[in-house]
This record gives sequence, C-alpha cells and structure tokens, in this order.
Amino acid sequence: RTLVHPRPTLSSSSAASDVYKRQLVERERELRDLSEQLEEQKQSQIHQGRLQYAEHQEIAAHVRRNEVLAREAEIDAARAEEFNRRATTTVSYTHLRAHETPEHLVCRLLLEK
Repeated sequence: RTLVHPRPTLSSSSAASDVYKRQLVERERELRDLSEQLEEQKQSQIHQGRLQYAEHQEIAAHVRRNEVLAREAEIDAARAEEFNRRATTTVSYTHLRAHETPEHLVCRLLLEK
C-alpha cells in the first residue's frame, strides 16, 4: 500500500501563507526599527563630534589669545624696563644743553634772571 500525502487544502495553504506574510512584515518592521536606531545613533555621534570639535576650536582660540596676551605682556614689561632704565640714567648738563630747543633756551634765560 502506498502512502498518499494529503494535499493542502485552500484554507491550510492560505493560513500558512498568512503566517509567512506576517513573519515578513514583522521582520521588515524590525529591520526598519533597527535602521532608524542606527541612524539616530549616527546622528547623535555626528552631533557629539561637532560639539567636541567646537569645544576644541574654542579652547584653541583661548590658548591663542592667551599666547598673544602673554607676548604683549612681555613686550610691555620690556618697554617698562627700558623706560625705567632710561629714566634713571643721569645725563650731563652739556648733554641737556645740546638738546635744548630755542623755546627751552628762552625759558632758561628768563628763569636765570
């Protein structure tokens, strides 16, 4: 005697097809959700990277400004030192007379009277 497999009925074939379709729809939804999650993570990482880059640029700008201010402070200190050195240097009366302008000469002569 030969075994004959029962042929699928229209209702059982349709039910299997419905299950398969539901599984496909669920898998598509899972893949779409996963894709959206990955895109959100990517965008978040891009945003964080931009923030970190902006923070780095801001810090670099502060460092450059501080370097400029330090150089300016060094220049100011050198100028002040040179001014103080010159201000405390004594000069001879002859040296002062050598740089005397006509206006100074008039004043000096008037004061000497």
